[in-house]
Amino acid sequence: MSIETEQLYSDFMTKAFSNNPIKYRINLFNQVRDIPYQTVKVHSWEEALEENIGGCGAKHRLLKKCLEDLGYKCRFAYVPYSWADINWIPENLKDGSQYNRRDLHTFLEVLINNKWTILDATWNKELADFAPVNSSWDGMSDTKIAVPYTKIYHGDDTNELRRQLNCNKDGTPTEEQLDWITKFNNWMNSFL
Repeated sequence: MSIETEQLYSDFMTKAFSNNPIKYRINLFNQVRDIPYQTVKVHSWEEALEENIGGCGAKHRLLKKCLEDLGYKCRFAYVPYSWADINWIPENLKDGSQYNRRDLHTFLEVLINNKWTILDATWNKELADFAPVNSSWDGMSDTKIAVPYTKIYHGDDTNELRRQLNCNKDGTPTEEQLDWITKFNNWMNSFL
């Protein structure tokens, strides 16, 4: 990790700090949630912090890093979804292979009081007029999962599922998918 990234991370943790552990968790959750959503652009927690954008994976990697550094046990959780399942996508984006592609949504489960608690910080607060933003987490109970789902998967459960869902063998988007992603990200940026 670069010195600049270390400083960004230290500042991020300091901004959220509270002597009350519940309030500290809430503050960290809110800060990660409020990083503007961008799909497929940023993958690591460091990039999410440095660029102040992130998709579900990068945002939850950052939240996991923060909470684990505070001593919490965390694990990634996944649900299959398609953008076509999300009813608030505008009409001009309801087309193309990326829109119809099935993929995995990443979120986090954190052990709080001996219970795995769902934390989904995917959608930033600027999207609250139409997207299921978790705008007020109490620091203890489950948040809503950002996309429609039927089953939650964990860890190694996802290996075969990922192989089935990815369009390319290496999981990279096609040119058509990249075009859709650019349009989607531009639309998301219009709310900032």
